Amino acid sequence: MVRIAEGGKRGALFAIGALALAAVVLELGARLYLRYVASPDRFLKYASISQLETRADARPRLSPHRYLGYAPTPGYSRGPNRHNALGFRGAEVAVPKPPTAYRIVCLGGSTTYGDGVEDWHFTYPALLQDSLRARGIGDVEVVNAGVSGYSSYESVVNLEFRVLDLHPDLVFFYEAINDVHPRLVWPPSAYRGDNSGFLAARWPLEEPSLLEHSTVARVLMIKLGLILPQTTLWRVSPIAPTSYVISFAKQRVNGTYPSGPFRQVSVRTMLDSNRPTYWEQNLRTLIALARANGISPVLATFAYSAAFPAGPPKDPLIGSPEYEDAIAENNGVSRRVAREMGVPVLDLAKLMPSDRQYFTDGVHFTEEGNAVMAHLIGSALVERGLVPRGTRR
Repeated sequence: MVRIAEGGKRGALFAIGALALAAVVLELGARLYLRYVASPDRFLKYASISQLETRADARPRLSPHRYLGYAPTPGYSRGPNRHNALGFRGAEVAVPKPPTAYRIVCLGGSTTYGDGVEDWHFTYPALLQDSLRARGIGDVEVVNAGVSGYSSYESVVNLEFRVLDLHPDLVFFYEAINDVHPRLVWPPSAYRGDNSGFLAARWPLEEPSLLEHSTVARVLMIKLGLILPQTTLWRVSPIAPTSYVISFAKQRVNGTYPSGPFRQVSVRTMLDSNRPTYWEQNLRTLIALARANGISPVLATFAYSAAFPAGPPKDPLIGSPEYEDAIAENNGVSRRVAREMGVPVLDLAKLMPSDRQYFTDGVHFTEEGNAVMAHLIGSALVERGLVPRGTRR
């Protein structure tokens, strides 16, 4: 009996050792696969933050920024997409600005950055430069300072800390939908001027769970949808506990709205309570900051298309009456602020056609949509005398 017990114990220890060895081999294999075999996109999806430094060919599109949370990675390149050495999407920009150049900077979120197209040449800022040069304004430069996820909060800081160094002559601001998100917080006391009710501030930075230190476990959890990749936007800039934008979007996709907290407090109630106070405040700050630095500000209303069926690839927030009303409300604020402060406003909400061919998801533009945007903006700038006519010498 003793021998049988000892044999069973040795067998159990052998099995445990074999499992441990298999786990080590599997973990080592997963790490070697990510390091040497995986495509850059797959690497970025499954790698840990510490593993990002092991591959020069798979730099993340976004990098931490001291004041903005994150910003486009300088020198980033992936396929037809690229960031210049200053972290702006597109070609290099000379600093200081050449004396003869007329420089326009486009501010905004993902719709300005151009998340709908892979090639930076087909974003509306790049096409706007082509359009204006075709009209004879040969020394015009258009810089794409749009960043995915940025709202007016970040755009004000972006102008102050990144764009002023470019010494632009004109800044064009296109946004609205990203400024609806900060209003979707509850209770009303969470709606504050520093946007802390929407985006959480964490210091020190959030530590991944113990399981996430294992490449195998991390890959499995990401595949199962239990966690987001460590490089994803919402882990770089996490949502605050008082925000309901992600849960609303998920319920829209699943067709379960209203459920959970929305049974007690609806999205309509949140938006009616949290007026677009800070959207207006930030617009006025952006205009004042531009003017204080000798820059001409130009505003625009926000365009979208409701001509998409429910669910992917449509943006889940477009198509909800609450969000569409809030965007219209923000557009109304833009028109009023422009009128009161004597600033030009391009009413793209009325001018931009809403056909499916111009949008990838109802919000972001296709190549054709970016071309129409560039034409509309360029025509307005020239016809209103907002850019110098003829080639500058």
